[in-house]
Amino acid sequence: MRNTSANRKLQSPAALPHLAEKLAGLRPILRKYLGATKFNRMTQALDSRYPALPVASMAAKLAEFLRHHPDYQRCRELTELAELEYAFISAHEASPPNLLHRFAPTARLVASAQILNFSQNTTSIWSALHAGELPPKPHQLGQSQSVLVWRQGKSPRFRLLGEEEASLLKRLRQNIVLPKDQALPYTIGWLSADLLESGNTDFLK
Repeated sequence: MRNTSANRKLQSPAALPHLAEKLAGLRPILRKYLGATKFNRMTQALDSRYPALPVASMAAKLAEFLRHHPDYQRCRELTELAELEYAFISAHEASPPNLLHRFAPTARLVASAQILNFSQNTTSIWSALHAGELPPKPHQLGQSQSVLVWRQGKSPRFRLLGEEEASLLKRLRQNIVLPKDQALPYTIGWLSADLLESGNTDFLK
């Protein structure tokens, strides 16, 4: 039988620092934001919520955990940071563009592309932490912000989306033909950013 102990969390109090260290390796941005003490406390609560899960599976559930846990649900930026960090990891691990789709009759979004919706200044916090700078204080945005995460070349990245572009990309993800007058201004940018698996623009009508 394969030994899976190295992939599973440890439940004894003495092992919690080791568990927190492994989780921090999977979620370094959130660890920077919270600091060691608060991150360790969160790890302990996460460990209690999801006993017997491998650390990677616990990390995947982190945003959901933060969204609903009474100690963290009011700190909306924590949930959004966890969502953004998970999206970056997913984009990095996503399948590369399928070469067979290059000449497909309709374009499709690359597998790594994801659209998130944030209510906090999460992207500003992320950018500061990623640059090793002091992050701004969290605050509620005047309106929700759509954020595109995808992999360009070998590097995951994100950028903010306007309301129209976000709507178009969501529809394209659903293989809905887009109005040409709306989508054409964005098409060159999508192609140059490696967002489309096909260079065919027959997805416009």
